[in-house]
Amino acid sequence: SHDIRTPLTAIRAYVEGLADNIADTPERRRHYIEVIQKKTEDMNRMIDQLFLFSKIDLGEKALPLQSLELNEVISDIIEENKEGWQYRQALVVWTPSPEALPLLGNRELWQRIITNLVTNNIKYKTEEYVHIGIRSWKQENMVCLEVADDGPGVPEEALMRLAEPFYRTDKARSRTGDGSGLGLSICKKIIEEHGGEIWAESRLRSGTTIFFTLNKG
Repeated sequence: SHDIRTPLTAIRAYVEGLADNIADTPERRRHYIEVIQKKTEDMNRMIDQLFLFSKIDLGEKALPLQSLELNEVISDIIEENKEGWQYRQALVVWTPSPEALPLLGNRELWQRIITNLVTNNIKYKTEEYVHIGIRSWKQENMVCLEVADDGPGVPEEALMRLAEPFYRTDKARSRTGDGSGLGLSICKKIIEEHGGEIWAESRLRSGTTIFFTLNKG
C-alpha cells in the first residue's frame, strides 16, 4: 500500500498544480503532464506485478505451459526490448547455447523474467552504463541460464533475501516509489512454476549474477 500510495501522492500534487495554474507556462505544463504519465505507468506496473505475484502465490497456473526452445524465446525478447534498454543505458550481450534447449514454459512468463531482471540491473546501476550478459547452456538433463551485470553488487547478508516479496537491499529506495520490490520474487515463483531453481551470486562492486536451472522439456 505504501508503494502504491507514493506515486498516487505525486500524481495528486501535480494535478493540483495544474488545477491551480502553478504550471503557468507551456513548458511547465508539459513537465507536469510527463510526470503524471510516468507515475501512472509506475502504478500500473506495480499493480500488474502484484496481481501476477498473488495469482501464482495462490497456487494457480498463471498461464498455460507449452513446448518452447529457450534460445529462440530469449532472442525474441532481447530483439523486442533492446532499443528501449539501450535508451536507458543498458548494453545487453546475448550468448545462446550452440544447441537447442527445449523446455515446457510460457513466453509471456519468460518475458516477465528477463525484463524484470534487466530493469533491476538498470535501476541499481551506479555508472552511466550497465553491461548485462545473458547466457544459456545445457548441462546433462538441465537447461541453464544466467543473467549477469557489472553493477554495484549485493552485500552477502542480503543475497538470501533477494527473492523475498517487497525486500530491497537499499532501504532508501523504498521512499522513492521506484519499483515494487516484487521483481525477483515473481522471477522465483515463475521459475518454480516451471519446475526449476533460481539463485544469486554477487560481490560488492563486482556485479551480480542470477542463475536458473530447469528440466528439459
